[in-house]
Amino acid sequence: MSVNLNGESLKGSASKSEAAAKHLDESRAKFERAANGAQKAWRESITQASAEATSAISTARDQAVQSIERAAADAGAVATAKIDAANERAEKIIATTAKLEARQLWSVAASMCLVVVTAWFGPVVTA
Repeated sequence: MSVNLNGESLKGSASKSEAAAKHLDESRAKFERAANGAQKAWRESITQASAEATSAISTARDQAVQSIERAAADAGAVATAKIDAANERAEKIIATTAKLEARQLWSVAASMCLVVVTAWFGPVVTA
């Protein structure tokens, strides 16, 4: 391998080196722009995905709250209906008890009348 040290070949080598360095700088700049663009696109996609996930979670939460509210309302209606039915049964029992008490009072009154009549007329014995 021979080394030629004349001025023209050195100038040619230097200009080739400068061109290669310039090309390398341009390539590096293109790469950095592409990398920055990709990074920006990635951040935007992550931000969008995060917003979509937040929206989906919010929607699911709202639907769950509505379902719970409906279930609570239904349970409240059922409980109210059962309490109303129990109150009606209790009122019937109270009314029936009052009738029985009135009958017992009449029975006691009739028994007392029999005692008074028996005491007044004496025992009636039939043979």
